[in-house]
Amino acid sequence: MSNDPVDMFKRYAHGLENCKQQKNLSQRRGYDFARNFHVYEQLFRLGGEIYTMRAELKTCSLSPEYYMEDRVQQIRTLYEQLDPTAPGSHAVVWPIFVAAAESVSEDHRQYFTAALKRIYSIAGYANISRGFTILPELWAQRSRKSWTSAMLEYKALAIPPAYPPAYPPAHPMITPAPDLSNRVHVNRRLEPGSYIHSIIDSLGSDVSSYVASGVPQFFQDFPSGEAVASSLGIHNSDLDAKPTQVLNLPAYANWTEEGWSVRVHGNVYKQPDISQKKLDDLANVFLIDVDIDELSEPEQKQARNLTASIYVVQQGDLNVTIDFENDVDVRPDASGGVINAEGGAQSIDLPYKTTSEGDFDAFVVLQNITSSNNGHLMAGNATSSIQALNMYARGTDTGNATAYLVPPTGFTIISDIDDILRVTKIYDPKEGLLNSFAREFTPWRNMPEIYANWSATIPNFHFHYLTTTPEQATRNYMEFIYKTYPLGSFDTRPLNFSDVSATLSIRKALLDKIFQTFPQRKFVLMADTSNSDVMKDYPQLVHDYPGQVQCIFLRNTTATDSSDLFPYDTSGFEGIDQRQYMFFVTPDDLKNVDIVGGNCHNQAVVQNVTFGYQWRELGNAASSSRCWNWTWGWLSVIAALFLFL
Repeated sequence: MSNDPVDMFKRYAHGLENCKQQKNLSQRRGYDFARNFHVYEQLFRLGGEIYTMRAELKTCSLSPEYYMEDRVQQIRTLYEQLDPTAPGSHAVVWPIFVAAAESVSEDHRQYFTAALKRIYSIAGYANISRGFTILPELWAQRSRKSWTSAMLEYKALAIPPAYPPAYPPAHPMITPAPDLSNRVHVNRRLEPGSYIHSIIDSLGSDVSSYVASGVPQFFQDFPSGEAVASSLGIHNSDLDAKPTQVLNLPAYANWTEEGWSVRVHGNVYKQPDISQKKLDDLANVFLIDVDIDELSEPEQKQARNLTASIYVVQQGDLNVTIDFENDVDVRPDASGGVINAEGGAQSIDLPYKTTSEGDFDAFVVLQNITSSNNGHLMAGNATSSIQALNMYARGTDTGNATAYLVPPTGFTIISDIDDILRVTKIYDPKEGLLNSFAREFTPWRNMPEIYANWSATIPNFHFHYLTTTPEQATRNYMEFIYKTYPLGSFDTRPLNFSDVSATLSIRKALLDKIFQTFPQRKFVLMADTSNSDVMKDYPQLVHDYPGQVQCIFLRNTTATDSSDLFPYDTSGFEGIDQRQYMFFVTPDDLKNVDIVGGNCHNQAVVQNVTFGYQWRELGNAASSSRCWNWTWGWLSVIAALFLFL
């Protein structure tokens, strides 16, 4: 058996993982540490980030002080959860030493010094004794040099190199394209399942595994139809006098031999009377670790409105009639070149009745009816402009939407919404719930500026917004989009796609539908790395529809948000031209791309794509511009040296 410290540490970590996965081992003597494995993981992550940030300070433009104090406190809080006498507790000696060396307050210094002495009394490793002995000297030199630099003077103390060799310094002006021969090595067959489960466990018992796939758990398992009526104690007779309402989604239309074919889709429902007390009780079912009474007045109002939109009774087996009118109010330079149609006003009965869930979804052909001023619809093969018609559901004043008549050729952007156009934080369930359920929708940084610029500069750019949020909750999304971003068509999740597996499949079904509807158009795909379906579906579309995918843009949420710890799989991008996709960190990264010219990679944005699983714990988040990147392989060297020397 090898005595190499790195191999020893890997065997040690593998043993911990095996213990954690076996049933009932936490009850056996010698395996008490198994249940704390997720705490060990977090401690090593925090220690690695502190060390790398401090060691790379000379090459980093960020001031680390705000970051360090928080991380030191987090390490202390996590360590206080552990029994220092339990078997295996000495494994965390390295992050405890890092926190001690980084500590500024006397309270933290005393606390971590005592912790190191306690670990030394149990483990007896001489290197630990040497570590807490030199701490006062490291603190004394703080005003002159960093403690990571000062440690180089202590030859008897094992430390990692000051700068990880896997990350060469970037060019001072323009970051060069990625070097395939100098990538961080990642095992592409890595199975992150146990790691994902440890994250979910750390988020709390109320958190579902949905979040690991980028699916907001608070928008799952909504009641519908009879389930709503039963939960509210109402009968059909109670709804008879209620007006029928319609959710009519903004539509796209394609040009065919028969004329313009419009996809009309939405949902028919009735809104029952629900008291405020009952609404509050229902809202509390969705809220995590907070009661509606604890929210501000505006947040309470939004939570009640969203709850009311969820608890509606869908109306099945109904006919739907749509009135088309050419009275669209187009915003200049903010709608991708959309113009108001000069004709085409007419009424059309949909060919099918609503489903049992109240859904309707059908293509209908428009007749080229001349308007009162002799205007008419322009043929799709005779114009590059996107024409718009308003659609009104007959018999209700709630079913208003716009249809966009999109020519056969040109560019269409299919954009996700959560964590790309607005701040959601799906990967942080409690924050994600408040951001979706109670708080006013907030744009993510300056993305509205990016979209407005594309709308004004890319000729006849068709905007299509696709979210897997269920229909009941999409009114807030549509209102936010049309107040903040260019006009465009909309797709959402129908009610018959109710469970997680269906949720993950509906995006691909909707993507296939629009790609097949416009076989000659080129598509720009926009989303973020927190969606497992996106990470699979987007690169697959390159192969399924050759020549149709112009660009893929993916925001790397792990690079800018420390609360996103979930892995994402970049294996689907192997073999795809780098000019065709880019992982980015901030909206400004998108400013220097050439969509029309097909150069979708801003050369100044580093691409660290390993074509395997990537996440913060591995430190190989694609397009990460932060200064504290580190790898588990490198971290194992540090931990092994402290554990076994």
